[in-house]
Amino acid sequence: MCTVSWIRSESGCSVFCNRDERGTRLPARPPARMTRHGVAYLAPIDGDRGGTWIAVNENGLCLTLLNYYRTEGDVEADGARSRGLLLADLADAAGPADAVGRLETGDLAPYNPFVLLAIASAGEPFRFQWDGKASGSGVLSSADSLQSTSSFSPDEVNQARREWFTERVRLAGGMSEAALDGFHRSVHPAGPAYGPCMFRLEASTVSYTRVRIDALRVSMTYEPVCAETRSFGPAHEVELGRVSRV
Repeated sequence: MCTVSWIRSESGCSVFCNRDERGTRLPARPPARMTRHGVAYLAPIDGDRGGTWIAVNENGLCLTLLNYYRTEGDVEADGARSRGLLLADLADAAGPADAVGRLETGDLAPYNPFVLLAIASAGEPFRFQWDGKASGSGVLSSADSLQSTSSFSPDEVNQARREWFTERVRLAGGMSEAALDGFHRSVHPAGPAYGPCMFRLEASTVSYTRVRIDALRVSMTYEPVCAETRSFGPAHEVELGRVSRV
């Protein structure tokens, strides 16, 4: 369960991600600098399984992973390999096409259904989907700059979030980093289950992460979200040096 949006400009791109999880999950660790096959990347770490749901590397590539739900009450296989470990395996990818190409030729049977977004400041962004039986991928356009999944009333919640996204952008005077930041911090007026900042009895938004990629650096800012107070915690920012490819 996540909500992801993104925006590109001549200077680079930014990706925004709310992570929604069950209250029984352990807290995640804030993002840190790591390497895979000699490629430096930034990512927070899941407290239960050790994977991640968002990463950005020195090649200027940001990967985000969302659980995929076809209908409410979808049952996921016990003992499946963590989807977050798959994302960590791709953290050294050269760009969106490389990441998606690996998924298309890899064995996805060990994983529960997911959606993976591969976005960079250069090259076409991609969306890859695995439903547990078949996979598919496609190029994202600017009209696809909001991606969201929910285990609760998937169609209704996603529609509500799309409409709220459009309204927040309109009120902000158009697409901008400030507009997307405001959207991700907002609660939907129809109720706390419907917005990007989501609160339900059994699950809630647990963190908000922002990635910025430009010609000089890659940075990731992470804020935990407290379900009880519905407040954002202190921001934790880490960065890489000059981007290898933009």
